[in-house]
Parts: sequence; structure tokens; C-alpha cells
Amino acid sequence: MGVNRQFSKILRDSMFTSRLTLLRCLWNGFIFPLSRIVLDRFCLQILPEIHHRIQWLDLESLSMERILFAADYPNLRGLGLYNIDQETAVHFFSGEQILTRPFKNQISAVIITISNNTVDLSAKNEITTVCSHIFTAFPNLFYLNFHQSSHRNIERLSFDRQLPMFSSTLVELHIKVQHFDDILYLLDGRFNKLQIFYVDVINVAHTRTSPPMINNKVGYFTIKQ
Repeated sequence: MGVNRQFSKILRDSMFTSRLTLLRCLWNGFIFPLSRIVLDRFCLQILPEIHHRIQWLDLESLSMERILFAADYPNLRGLGLYNIDQETAVHFFSGEQILTRPFKNQISAVIITISNNTVDLSAKNEITTVCSHIFTAFPNLFYLNFHQSSHRNIERLSFDRQLPMFSSTLVELHIKVQHFDDILYLLDGRFNKLQIFYVDVINVAHTRTSPPMINNKVGYFTIKQ
């Protein structure tokens, strides 16, 4: 009984419930879902009780859908989606998806790592499309951290195709890209409020024949190779 009282006290403390990490992360960075017993307790008991206090959820691919359907989250502002497989990401962010619709205008921050262990060209294009669709799914996005979770960095974002990707609210962007031209693509004014830009790039060679238009509003810009 003492343990249950203590647990109930914790549930009433916003310091513990404003951000919930509902996944397991091993020392080597691999992500796994919570055990079935723990997940059941959260979805059936805990989340419906504290749903109005939750401002951020850190989730993984296998249990993500169940957790998001477990309760309403009227104050949810941020999502961390880790080790999300490519097919799930395409489904999650494409169109008026039922999972994202309730949070469409609420979410202002997203961290997402895509699990991708293939060099297939269509797979690369799909991941780039997912990145584009995030701004449609969450039009009030302020912060985005988007990259592949493969430790081998097999493939990165490359904007070879012109996508209708823009945001009038994004202030901070963290991203991994293939070419220097991809950096120029992201700085051509499509994110006109962008101020902080962290980018990890493989190939820094510039290949465009015409000089690009650069968004001069970025105040903090870091390139890692």
C-alpha cells in the first residue's frame, strides 16, 4: 500500500509527468518497447489518469500507436519518435492520418529517428518525403530534429527532387544530409523564421551551376562532416 501511495504522489507531480519516456534504451543505443505488463499498466491506467499533464512523449515504433490512442493529450506539445521504421513513418505522416490529426495544431517540437538499413533509391526518396510531410502534419512546428538511426549512416536525406517543403514557424532545425547542395536547398528561404541550423553533411562539394539564394536570418549555423 505504501508503494502505491508513493506512486500516486509521483503521478500528481508535473515534474515527473510533463515528459514521459515510454521505451527502453540499451547502453548501445538500441531501442525496444516497454514490457507488455508495464505497457498495459500505462495504457489502461496511468495515461488516462494523467493525460492532461503530459506535454511531451518519447515513443518507439512498436508501441507508438497504442500509446497515442490510450488517451487524449490536450497539452501535448512535443513528440520524440525513436527508431521508427520507414513504412511506419510514411504511414504516420502522410495525409490526414488519424494518429496525428488530434495534435495537428498542438505539436511545436519533434525529434524523429528513422530506422533504415537499405541503400535502395526509392527508400531514400521515401525518407525525404517523410521529412517534407512532417511540416504538413504539424504546421506550427518550432523545432525539428530529423535523422536516420542507422549507426552505419548508409543513406541520408538528399533533396534531388523539388518537394513542396516549407514552414513559416520553424526556428531550429537539426538534420543529416548527403550533399552540400542539400544545405543550400534548406536555406533558400523556405524556412523564413529559421534561426538555428545544425547540419551533418557527407559531401561538401558544391555542384550547382547558378548561385543559390540564401536565407540570411539564420543566426547560428553549424556544419559537421
